[in-house]
Amino acid sequence: MEELLEFQMKYKADTVKEAFPTVDGNEKDALSDYYEWESLEEEVRDLKEKVYGD
Repeated sequence: MEELLEFQMKYKADTVKEAFPTVDGNEKDALSDYYEWESLEEEVRDLKEKVYGD
């Protein structure tokens, strides 16, 4: 969760889709952040499904 919050603060956005409305390969660090943040959001969704069900 801490990593997710760090991305939200860094990009001043709640979700990866808000922070990166379009993804291009011009900024290597940003692209890396995009994929890591997207993965973290997926993990949170999976955990919520396990805890709360569908």
